Amino acid sequence: MLTCMTETMSDRIRRSREAADITQQELADACGISRPAVALWESGDTKALKTEHIFKAARALRKNAEWLATGNGPEAPNTDIGEAI
Repeated sequence: MLTCMTETMSDRIRRSREAADITQQELADACGISRPAVALWESGDTKALKTEHIFKAARALRKNAEWLATGNGPEAPNTDIGEAI
């Protein structure tokens, strides 16, 4: 799909948040940041996201952190406990 090839991290965060039916405020609370910071993520107006925030956002959105940050790897997180140990 062509849109996946040009989709940015901002696009993935926004699309994932909307699909999860959570507000920017709810995502902000889950990440320990402000709602305006999430708005900056989604608009692409932030220069860098802290790694800890990407992981917290991925957990809240039930997405793979690598996919959320880069678009690489599976979209869904690996929930196989055998591979986590």
